[in-house]
Amino acid sequence: MLRIVALLIFSLITCSSCKHTADSPESAMKWLLEVPVWYLSEIKANGTSILKDGKSIPTFSGLEFNRYMKELRFLNEGKVDGVYNIGTAKTTLLWNISPQVIAITSDEASSDRGWSIAPSTVTKTSFIMETSSTAFDFPRNTHIELIYKAEK
Repeated sequence: MLRIVALLIFSLITCSSCKHTADSPESAMKWLLEVPVWYLSEIKANGTSILKDGKSIPTFSGLEFNRYMKELRFLNEGKVDGVYNIGTAKTTLLWNISPQVIAITSDEASSDRGWSIAPSTVTKTSFIMETSSTAFDFPRNTHIELIYKAEK
């Protein structure tokens, strides 16, 4: 009986320190809006890291990103401000809550294209924004994940 109680206490302590993910697009958006600036931590292509902490990681695919949004700011008005790693250009994108994800697009007309953020990838300290495209390795489809953190 004492072992069961000890195991139960250990399980509760372990689970309380787990990272909790958002349970809906609405709660995910609330968490994204709470962080003033999100910083790019890693880029993955087809599950393989190709950039981490601002440094390119050579891969057999040869795919690499020279220009990317190193910082994101989610704004209440349905906008996302992005700052690139090269130059001073700033981009404003749009966010929209759909029934299952948060869609990030360049304009209202392209709601079926762009990036998505699944609530299951959003915590209070990180999130994953993903897309699939043939633009990087035509005609093959490439799945890209941008992993952002609340701190550098």
